[in-house]
Amino acid sequence: MKFNAGIGIARNIAIRHATGKGCIFIDDDGVTSESDIEKLISTYEAYDAVAVRGRVVSRTNSDFKPDHYNCGQSIIQRYCDIEGFAIWRTEILQRTGMFDPILYGHEGAELTARLYPHFGPDAFLYEPNAILLHDYAKSNIDADQKNIRYKKLTEYCLHKNPNYKTILNTFKTAVRNPVASANLGIRREFLAQPINIRKSESPKSIISTCYNCAPFMEAFAESLNRQTDKNFELIFVDDGSDDNSPELIERFLNKDIRRKIVVSDHIGRGSALNLALSKANYEICAMADVDDIMFPRRMEWTNVAYNLFPDADMLGFMIFDINNLARGGRPIPHNIASLQVRKLLGMPTPFPSFSFNASRIPERFDEELTAGIDCDWIFRALQRDDCMGYLIPLNTTFYRTHSGQITHTGRQNQRNVALHHIKECHIKLLGQDNVDENSIKLLAGWDPIQNGQDYWCAHDYGLKLIAETQTNICSNDAVQFSLIGMQLLHELHLEMSKNDYQKLKNVTTQKIKNLNDELVETETKK
Repeated sequence: MKFNAGIGIARNIAIRHATGKGCIFIDDDGVTSESDIEKLISTYEAYDAVAVRGRVVSRTNSDFKPDHYNCGQSIIQRYCDIEGFAIWRTEILQRTGMFDPILYGHEGAELTARLYPHFGPDAFLYEPNAILLHDYAKSNIDADQKNIRYKKLTEYCLHKNPNYKTILNTFKTAVRNPVASANLGIRREFLAQPINIRKSESPKSIISTCYNCAPFMEAFAESLNRQTDKNFELIFVDDGSDDNSPELIERFLNKDIRRKIVVSDHIGRGSALNLALSKANYEICAMADVDDIMFPRRMEWTNVAYNLFPDADMLGFMIFDINNLARGGRPIPHNIASLQVRKLLGMPTPFPSFSFNASRIPERFDEELTAGIDCDWIFRALQRDDCMGYLIPLNTTFYRTHSGQITHTGRQNQRNVALHHIKECHIKLLGQDNVDENSIKLLAGWDPIQNGQDYWCAHDYGLKLIAETQTNICSNDAVQFSLIGMQLLHELHLEMSKNDYQKLKNVTTQKIKNLNDELVETETKK
């Protein structure tokens, strides 16, 4: 280049000319080694990452060491805030617009936040054993100027993406999050499966219903186009949209995606789902909501899951959103969990990442319900003791929260449906007179733990459930329920402790304010 166009444009020109699968960026004023670069690459490949950043160690004994240089001693989910020692997937950079050319700093974090809904937190990692020797600034004056500039850059990133800070803060929770660690372990295990298992010859049906979803259609179609295993058909039922949704899905889908577009006339979600199932040709059916975004490997990982669990009638993966690295019914699993066990505590599995064997699940969706339709259907299927299902702690779907979704508009009705089914399960274990609805709400997380009385109410009821499962359900499920139940009680105890701390903090803050006000008043009188 004949002039200084800025680091963002310079990097983008390099990316445009890159032919390798990955682009590695190394600051010209940093020092690293061949083994450190190899470690960066091996982690990138083992986890199928979009980006992996390394750890930075100061070359001098400077007392000023930014917190983001060293994020701990374990591989964790982390937005790419070390642009000068990181590897990025070339194809994704070239396809998504690359780095923002305006930014000089924060460009890796901004790009991470932009790609987060499409690839999830597990695709952006920190590798502690890949080290770059580098100094932050030559003096504290330089560091102060850098901080001022970074503050302005943050304001720009927020203007561009209002969720920017929220997403970065969500990444920061990974350090002490056992669920995040579990996701990475399962991800690596699934990616290590032989290619003939990951890309099965068995085709699948993706089931989706829609009503006025035009704003989401392009991203949804793109997530289908990007599937690494394209051996599927899309069954798409549009329930009378007036925003050209059927035309848009046809426009945005690649020509090689098999599809059946069916238009119904405001028959409701339950009826639309039943209609879609009647059109499906294949045994494995996977649910996919139009307002959500599937990972490129979702169908591939569905193959792996059914190979690992051939007895499964249904399988669920985890979902995530801008506030949570993983979300689903409480408690969020640390390990692969039985749905027969999870039905005792709440929604067994997230529906947007759910799949099932059609011939082994004869239940139809309730066409009278206006909310909780998927929840009711899963619980009814699990009423049969021989119905086997598992929830796998592996993210496959970005769950978009917005005001138009049923979860938002019919939340209370959904909880009522779930509560009805959970109570039925508990009655089978404890008897009608021993079921406590308030404790169920506390265990499910619908009601917060406000005080010690709430905690002990949920605690004693939870222990009663654990005791009954030891004699009334199969031994493997009984052991798993004990572990999951104790995990949940531990989480409730932490919730109570946090609430107590916050109350104490609020009281102390108010007392200090009152004392300061009294001192000011005294000084004024003097």
